[in-house]
Amino acid sequence: MTVIIGLTGGIASGKSLVSTYIAAKGIPVIDADQVAREIVAPGEPLLLHLQAQFGTAIATTAGLNRAALAAVIFNDAHQRQTLNNLMHPAIFERMNAQLTTYRQQNEAVVFLDVPLLFENNQLDRYDAIWVVSVSEALQLERLMARNQLTKRAALQRIQAQLSLAQKQEQADVIIDNSGTKQQTFAQIDHHLQQL
Repeated sequence: MTVIIGLTGGIASGKSLVSTYIAAKGIPVIDADQVAREIVAPGEPLLLHLQAQFGTAIATTAGLNRAALAAVIFNDAHQRQTLNNLMHPAIFERMNAQLTTYRQQNEAVVFLDVPLLFENNQLDRYDAIWVVSVSEALQLERLMARNQLTKRAALQRIQAQLSLAQKQEQADVIIDNSGTKQQTFAQIDHHLQQL
């Protein structure tokens, strides 16, 4: 039986660092963000649906223009929900297909890297949930630096998700990513050994 672990965190909490480290250890990681990029590539039917809903400016010849789409959805909760209603079923369908393949290969553990894990209300699909966390101040600082955002724009994106504190309350494992990479990796190694 394959153990399914949901991996999540807040925006700019370091979830990608954790998932990359886990994958480098040879443990399968299905990344919802990667799947989300695949399903809005040029020629994909979902991209056409998004253009019809949000306007042609949200796409280029290279695919989805994430910055243009973000400008629309982070200022309008209704539009953000519309986007989620279009994207999430397609993402989970593709992730489930990948998970089925790993199960058929008898993988012992598979991580599903899902940014909006709690918001999607599918907690019953996971055997355990790992949350990558940082302080609110560090999260804001990292997001502003990473995405070249103003404080206001960064706060809008952070507040569009459940808070890290709320996610931690529901976690089986909390990875504190406030320190060095080596400290984060040591925590991951410890919890992987518990599996």
